[in-house]
Amino acid sequence: MFLNRMLAIDAVESQISDDEENEEDLKRAFDLGDEVEEAEKAIEGGGSFNLPPQGLLQRLPQKRQKEVERRNAERRANRGQIAAAVDGLRDRLRGRVTHGGLTTRDLPRVRAVLSIVAAAGWAGRDGTRIKGGAPLPCSTRQVLPISGSDDRWPRLLGLTLHALFRGSDPPVRHLRIDVLHDEMPDDVIECWATCFWAAQATVVASASDHSAPKFTHGLKPLIESVYLLTGLTTQELLGDSIIGIMLKLGNRYSARLGFDVETVMTAHRRTVAEVIRS
Repeated sequence: MFLNRMLAIDAVESQISDDEENEEDLKRAFDLGDEVEEAEKAIEGGGSFNLPPQGLLQRLPQKRQKEVERRNAERRANRGQIAAAVDGLRDRLRGRVTHGGLTTRDLPRVRAVLSIVAAAGWAGRDGTRIKGGAPLPCSTRQVLPISGSDDRWPRLLGLTLHALFRGSDPPVRHLRIDVLHDEMPDDVIECWATCFWAAQATVVASASDHSAPKFTHGLKPLIESVYLLTGLTTQELLGDSIIGIMLKLGNRYSARLGFDVETVMTAHRRTVAEVIRS
């Protein structure tokens, strides 16, 4: 299935070692491009999925029934694969700490999983319907609701960030970055910007969800760790590189996820002012 190939968790995870040849395999598997553009386009381009109101399915022609059931099964499978990708990344990061630490070659995995979770999210909750009983439109690739499920996209974003930045010994503390001519590598800047955007999107989405108070309560220390452990200064956090990438992510995802671009950017600037002292 395409989603497995793009996530490169089930099919590629067991094949990739740390030599230079397989680094290219990793890049091809994720097909990162610009903000994982090809993966996102494929996710966003999934066929529309409109589950009929209760009882109507049985009245549809048999061929149509099978098509609806197929799409429903595909949505469940895609959701399961994304959740498994998050779990797989968490296991990998813990393993990397045990076996010598992380390098910048681990960061594209983090960025890819965050981007794919965002691309697969939408602003409704499981079972949400609009006036007249029609379901809210989303594709077979938009499978992660904002609430109403353990596999909601804010939770999966939070778990991905937690895997890198939290715990008794956060894996990010074991990250080795080769800085060339006092400049941070592009892969690092792009990953950190994606982490900042994902962190703030998670907070914004969770603010109106009262069904998981423990998760919401735990976001404040998580966000602080994300900003502090990247080691960036106020100038870098508010600089053109970080802000530009965050704006691109916001323009791509925000409307479908249920908030506007500036809400996340305002939250980012507020966090920088409250947390960073340099």
